[in-house]
Amino acid sequence: MQTKLFSGKIPPESMLTFIVELLEIRNGPRSHESFQEMDLNDDWRLSKDEVKEYLRKEYERYGYPPNDTLHENVAEDIFDKEDKNKDGFISSREFTYKHDEL
Repeated sequence: MQTKLFSGKIPPESMLTFIVELLEIRNGPRSHESFQEMDLNDDWRLSKDEVKEYLRKEYERYGYPPNDTLHENVAEDIFDKEDKNKDGFISSREFTYKHDEL
C-alpha cells in the first residue's frame, strides 16, 4: 500500500481509515436513579437545562472539557425521542429505560 500526502480535498477514490479508542465500558445508573440525579428541582420532570447540566457534570467527572454544542445536540436528540407529549419536559413516565446518550 502506497501512502500519498495530499493537501486540500480528499480524492473520491481514497480510502479513509479511522482509529477509534474505546475509553470505557460501564453499567450506567438505573433509570430511576438517573432521573432523580437529573431532576435538580425535584419536580418529577426534566427540562433541557437539567439534562444539559447532567451531561456537563458527567463530562467533568470523566475528565473531559464541557462541550456546550454537543450537550445541546444530545439534549435535543433525547427530547425528540422522549418528550412524547412535546410539552418541553420529560416526565418520569416518559423517561424510558434505555438511553444510549447518557
